[in-house]
Amino acid sequence: MKNSLMLTAVLFAACMHSASAALSPEAADALKEEMPFAFYALPKGKASKVKPLVSDSKRRPDGRTVIDVKSSPMVLKEISADGKCVLASCPLPKDPESSTNAWFMAEDVLALGKAAPEKATAKEQMLLFSPWGDKRPALVGCVPAGTEYLDFGERKAGREKFRLALVSSPATVCGESVSRRLVYAREQSGKVTDAKSYAARIAEMMNEEPFRHGTFWDNTCRPLLVQNGNLGCAAFVTDFAKYVFGADNFNQGEKFENPSEIRAGDVISIKGHFLAVLDRNGDRLVTMEGNFCSAIWHSDNSYGLMKGGWVQSGKLAPDNFICGYHYLKEAPAKPLGIKPKRKK
Repeated sequence: MKNSLMLTAVLFAACMHSASAALSPEAADALKEEMPFAFYALPKGKASKVKPLVSDSKRRPDGRTVIDVKSSPMVLKEISADGKCVLASCPLPKDPESSTNAWFMAEDVLALGKAAPEKATAKEQMLLFSPWGDKRPALVGCVPAGTEYLDFGERKAGREKFRLALVSSPATVCGESVSRRLVYAREQSGKVTDAKSYAARIAEMMNEEPFRHGTFWDNTCRPLLVQNGNLGCAAFVTDFAKYVFGADNFNQGEKFENPSEIRAGDVISIKGHFLAVLDRNGDRLVTMEGNFCSAIWHSDNSYGLMKGGWVQSGKLAPDNFICGYHYLKEAPAKPLGIKPKRKK
């Protein structure tokens, strides 16, 4: 038993698959109810007492404090860089109804778990879900295909399936590079290669909590899925390119400078702003953008074309158009029927 625990700690230091879909509110609620804070809940009653450390750097047990695991489960949240210590949310010794974060020796805490995790590799780009504060889980980041992670097993939420995963570098969470972060994870179902797969991926993105119409997104917001210096509207279209096409920046598509060439899937640069074109029906454009009055905006009447020229706010403004970037190899043969999705 002790050897297997040491092996687990080494695996921690060294370092899914289902149909892709947006995390629905129902699934998020189910995940939150099943596992508070979306992390690995250690079961009750496996050990009576565990001593926390003074800190993860000093690694000295706190002789005055003892955590009683029988009364309430611990929740594993983070692991140190060398895999020897773990940060856990646990009940306060004198107030079991309240919790605090404390560091423990990994071997002591892992001994409370049901089984050691298995090492796995993401076959496709993998989305990461975690709660915002005390809210239900939402999309917070992603890792590229080929990323190794520790798999704590499958979690079901209604008809949806996730992996409880400890991801390691390279991982991007809320625009920052992180290592050893416990999250719910799910691989996206392959790459966007045609109009049908593109339309399905757009529907997923519009339903993700961070990208829904009206969600706060101002000029200080950074990308969730990519680590770079883009802010505001540029950050939003960076996430669009990453979520839909797996690109690491918004300008990695085929550049064009004539607005008459606009098609579904394009990222558009205009004076002082960036936006994504979800669909085109003649001169009408369905768009999605961040930092529109400090929010995300889905619209079918904010932008358009007139005689091949750029239109915004209902007026012809050809000088405002700078360039665009194609991501779909060919324009869809007909409009895709994508409509703005507003909050009810």
